[in-house]
Amino acid sequence: MQGQLTDHRGKASAVVVLFKLQEGVSTLKRSLLAIMTVIALLLALLAGCGGAAAPDSAPAEESASAPAAEDAVQPSAEEVEAPDTPAEASEESVQEPAAQEPEETGYEPRIHFPGEDTARLHYSNTYELPISEDGATLTWMRTALNLMGPLGELGLTELQDLDAIQELQKRTGVTIDYTEIDFWTASEKMNIAIASGDYPAIISNLLYAGGDTAAATDDVIVDLTDYLEEYSPNYYYLINSNPDEAGIFRSDGKVLAYRSPYDNFVQNQGMVVRKDWLEEQGLDVPETYDEMFNVLTTFRDAYAGITPIYMNAQCTINGLVVGYDVASFAADGFGSSLPYYAVDGEVHCTLLEDGYKDYLMEMNKWYNEGLFAKDFASIQYNPMGGVLGEMTSNGTVGVWCTSGEGINNIYFPVTCVPNLTLEKGGKDHLTSTSLLTDSDNTYITSCCDDIETAMRFLDYLYSEDGILFYNYGFEGIDFELDENNTPQFTDAVVNNEYGVDVQNMLRIRRPFTLCSSMMVLYATAAYNTDLKNEAWDVWTSNMDGEYFIPTNVTMNADETETAGYYGTDILTYACETIPQFISGEIGFDQWDSFIQRLHDMSIDECIAAEQSAYDRCME
Repeated sequence: MQGQLTDHRGKASAVVVLFKLQEGVSTLKRSLLAIMTVIALLLALLAGCGGAAAPDSAPAEESASAPAAEDAVQPSAEEVEAPDTPAEASEESVQEPAAQEPEETGYEPRIHFPGEDTARLHYSNTYELPISEDGATLTWMRTALNLMGPLGELGLTELQDLDAIQELQKRTGVTIDYTEIDFWTASEKMNIAIASGDYPAIISNLLYAGGDTAAATDDVIVDLTDYLEEYSPNYYYLINSNPDEAGIFRSDGKVLAYRSPYDNFVQNQGMVVRKDWLEEQGLDVPETYDEMFNVLTTFRDAYAGITPIYMNAQCTINGLVVGYDVASFAADGFGSSLPYYAVDGEVHCTLLEDGYKDYLMEMNKWYNEGLFAKDFASIQYNPMGGVLGEMTSNGTVGVWCTSGEGINNIYFPVTCVPNLTLEKGGKDHLTSTSLLTDSDNTYITSCCDDIETAMRFLDYLYSEDGILFYNYGFEGIDFELDENNTPQFTDAVVNNEYGVDVQNMLRIRRPFTLCSSMMVLYATAAYNTDLKNEAWDVWTSNMDGEYFIPTNVTMNADETETAGYYGTDILTYACETIPQFISGEIGFDQWDSFIQRLHDMSIDECIAAEQSAYDRCME
């Protein structure tokens, strides 16, 4: 593998030597990996296919014509801090800040994004365009474009059909050669490509057994850590702009991917309750389990033929477990890991905790009172339809779970419910308050023969100008800057010709989620409904995430092997048993036997593996 890291940019010559030294080892490791992965895939094919996760629920729509060349957005000299060499950039504008304030991290923003006063991350604006003078090409594998509704009728079938992707290539001088793969077969196709030993230079949302750390160990992806300050100064700056958030970008202390954090946090999922029923019965919004029990029994007695609260095979809904100070556990058989959390540095597993027993006893009481469906264990959670969709459309359910997007599709008056606690004023310590979501992570692979160009290209979208383009699209077409230099969407977006909402219109006008950058949470918040804004406020109101294990805590190969070896059988047993405690088929006099069986199945070894990963990653 030839890195093509030329020495005219300062420290690059040393990096070239390093990549050359690694070349022989990397090639051998990829060859061995290819053989091993082919064997694994053949075994998987013989064993049959597994399930796939559901796609995003808000596909989009159409596109406007591409702007003319003279309309292309290019940063002016005043807007861009572009030192002559990366060494100067790292000394002058990429520092290790001790605090979170933008002025203390060395860059005073030109753009004032909405929500900047509460933002937990800050950015810089260091780059030179074009990134490639000679028209470099980067190969890239990611899931295919998927537009629906009016936007799906525009003939935009490939990523290269989008104006934003064309503009990104125009600005940077880098051509992207996409390999677009179907969402449902993405894992299979990625692993087949990796097994071949010849795969694209960049992969979005890598699906690799053992996660990022294993992919780096197996030489599938590049460890970016030592090259960030030189070749991705904006991303380096973002990571270090808030020491309290820096860990979310790392796996085992290493930066292995370009991640897409939000600048602010809100909880976008939670429970709602029929507002008209509360008012008719003179009830307040419930905040504790006792108050919720009173609401549900009142609904049951007042309205014939209704289901007071929706419950499914997961044996929980959003926000229903955490008030017992244990992590949620989905008992429907689709989970892949045990429910861990950490208190004062000690890892716990929900299944062993007295708090979880108390929760199940409460659910058993609700079950016996007829507050949810007797066949709950056969109801699969489906936010787009199924039993929940039928209940909400015909108005026969009192309390259920939804999202900030789904809340706008409810046909009856509702109000939002905070995550329940045992006592008034209690806190939810378990729900994540991380700035990271499941949005795109971008990886540079060991098949990339121009690491420097790839890193500088991806880094552009972490600059202030790149973040502006990523979140708002084209200046003068999709947005204008007001007197405070705050971007405001134009009428062409807000009242677009296709009749779709702002978020959907922007899917064809900006590269948001098509690559990685910082997501401005409140970019489109002005167009939220009042109910969605209420949801954000209420669902976030009592969360602190104190016990949540950060996403950067990842197991190494040995820990993964241990957890996988014992965890599968433990999950199967728990998923079979938990619903029976709720329904009463198994009495709580058998709880101690349940716990002993978990110990006998080596759940302690699984917890020890998670503790080892936690200790290592939190150092």
